[in-house]
Amino acid sequence: MDPSIDACFAFVKTARHRTVTREERLDILRLHAWFRSQYTKASSKQVAHALGRNLVQDVWREYQASQTVTAATPSGNRTTHITKGPRTKLVTQMVQQFVRDRRATRTRTTAVEVMMYLKEICVLDIDVDDKKQFAASYRAVQRFLKAQGYKRGHRKGSSTYHLSKANALARDTKEKHKGRRYCFVAGILDSPTMASKVMALDIFTGGKSRGKEPKDYHGMFDHAYYVKWFGRLLDEMHASGVTKALIVLDNAKYHKGLRESTPTSGRRKSILLDAYHLCGIQTTGKEFKSELWDMLASHIKAHIHPVIVEMAKRRGH
Repeated sequence: MDPSIDACFAFVKTARHRTVTREERLDILRLHAWFRSQYTKASSKQVAHALGRNLVQDVWREYQASQTVTAATPSGNRTTHITKGPRTKLVTQMVQQFVRDRRATRTRTTAVEVMMYLKEICVLDIDVDDKKQFAASYRAVQRFLKAQGYKRGHRKGSSTYHLSKANALARDTKEKHKGRRYCFVAGILDSPTMASKVMALDIFTGGKSRGKEPKDYHGMFDHAYYVKWFGRLLDEMHASGVTKALIVLDNAKYHKGLRESTPTSGRRKSILLDAYHLCGIQTTGKEFKSELWDMLASHIKAHIHPVIVEMAKRRGH
């Protein structure tokens, strides 16, 4: 063959793009029709040799099936490629919700489970008994999950999918932190003659950060704080015309606080003896401190009421 002809063939092979446009496919189809009109044997081979293309049978097959030809998707990342499953915004949101619901119940999620979910909602049409089709769909779902930013992890020999940290922050703008713990204290009025309402509502965050003190309401919500709040509650009850009310409380420690002058078991024996004289309790002076405290504790329990009880009684409750 003439070297110039070989050079021409080489030039065409290197200069033309590998992707066949629709116009080129129409030319291939025209050659198919011409060779077949001449009753040429092995017309597909003749077209392939004439054009130097190896996909001429695909063009003829497509025309026989749909009576038209379409352009192939160009290679590269400049265009949207055909995928086995649609990657629409709706499908992405449904898969995201599916994975989140399973993670909320600490259920692992694999690509197979996502694929079967897409089959259930008629996004994918899969014959699960066809091994090749099943494997192709499985690989397509894996590519989809990777493209959507899901991270594949391993747990006891199995794989599970979840959003990577970067994608989770990108999709959910809500900042992840422990937040602020709000506490509240209030009284609820329940009366057959008055409308029920919340009284003396106090909302606070509480807590202190120094030392080993817990960062919750126990750091500040002590007996002194409660006595101050209880006085506010009694004031609101008086302003609302509430009289002779039955105030129901639980058995919290700060509800039962006594006056500061009330002796405790840690006081010296002389202070306990002075308390005996103030209370009018007879002693011989020879008792041990433990014996004095046992008798004094019984007297305190029977005759000395908590501070808030005395406050309520003075208001007629």
